[in-house]
Amino acid sequence: MKLHPQIIQKEGKNEFMVLPFAEFEAITEILENYEDLRELREAKEQAAGQKPVPLHEVIAELGLRPKLLACRGNAMKGGSLIVKFTRNATTS
Repeated sequence: MKLHPQIIQKEGKNEFMVLPFAEFEAITEILENYEDLRELREAKEQAAGQKPVPLHEVIAELGLRPKLLACRGNAMKGGSLIVKFTRNATTS
């Protein structure tokens, strides 16, 4: 990514930098993705050696109800599923 900063000086010293908004958004997205990656790596380190929990157990524990929205190709052979999860209604 090529940046096009404009430097604003105060008393001969660099004080501020102005970027085109699109470049600012791109940098922000990169930083957010990096933070997500760091958090994922940290979580994987903390979970090392723990027994994985099957997806159906997580769905049940969270009280979610999956609804299949679309299926592209064979999901078992590299295709994809689009699923929406909603909370199960609780009765009082």
